[in-house]
Amino acid sequence: MNRKLKLIGTAILIATFASTFSACSDTKTDEQARYMRVYGTIYNDGELIVTENAVLSFLQYSDMSTIALCGQSNCDHSNAVTEDGLPCLAYGKQTLPFLYNEKLYWFEDRYETKDGKAVESAVLHSSDPLGTSEKEVCKIEGFSCDWISTSVLKNNTLLFFPYQSAYDEKGAITGDNTNHFGVLDIETGKFTDFGATENNKTKILGVYDNKFYFNSSVYDIKTGKYSENTMPSEPPAVRLSDDYYAYNNDSNIEVLTPKTSEPIVIHNDKILSETVILGDYLFQCDNAQWYYYNLKDEAPARHDISYGEGLYAQVLSEYEDSYIISVYNAEEQTITKEKVAKSDILGE
Repeated sequence: MNRKLKLIGTAILIATFASTFSACSDTKTDEQARYMRVYGTIYNDGELIVTENAVLSFLQYSDMSTIALCGQSNCDHSNAVTEDGLPCLAYGKQTLPFLYNEKLYWFEDRYETKDGKAVESAVLHSSDPLGTSEKEVCKIEGFSCDWISTSVLKNNTLLFFPYQSAYDEKGAITGDNTNHFGVLDIETGKFTDFGATENNKTKILGVYDNKFYFNSSVYDIKTGKYSENTMPSEPPAVRLSDDYYAYNNDSNIEVLTPKTSEPIVIHNDKILSETVILGDYLFQCDNAQWYYYNLKDEAPARHDISYGEGLYAQVLSEYEDSYIISVYNAEEQTITKEKVAKSDILGE
């Protein structure tokens, strides 16, 4: 392909992704908590993912295609450098990447010497969605983010666990890290350190009713108050969404909502490692049998799902009239993502 055709292709790519991004990332009105995990961050129209060769990409739910987030005109994203010697803008952004207010953000760990001592900093960068117009947003001195696997973005608030490294007498990192709970305002760059976590744990339960639950603590996102969690919180027997707090109670699942005083009770079942709450549905997968409960029902009943019989499936997201699901085939040892009509899952 000649250079002119590549330029045309890149222009089409930018236009295509720009229309998708504007739909998926309008976080000024999007109240949903976004969970940044190793495998990706889910948005309304797709997922921000890092591929096996460390290329930051966006999986579009519309056609299930993947776009590398690089606006370089002569780049095939197979190497960190293009044929022209320019950097591939999709490389080097695998540390907590996220989309907010039509911009791409990611962290970089930076190590400097200050007064003869090693100083680490977690530096937050931003750019346009395809990597251009990059700038440094803020620097959190004394912390690193390189090994963080999960964080949460709620509106403009990043809830995460930066860590402080330990050094030996020669200035070498020992690997004895201390995890802290931190809150970062993306708009202002203000970072608040709430101190080391209990027993160095970083177990995220989720966001429910504008409160962030983790370990045995809760952080009120609106008030900034940090306190002990008095709700049932023993993982993995807890599942949270913006509107539901589900937990095991003896042989039943109980589900709290902000609008009701008494929990919804699902009899003779328990939260499993594959349990997912999406919208008003609680999905289960037990020994390759997939089923769900409608939490809007007065007495939620079990509904078996016939789609993907014999496969281990999990709902990841919803897109228009479809669900995006992850399917594990035990016989072939493969994991695939599929877009399936909601009617095929719910039978409604």
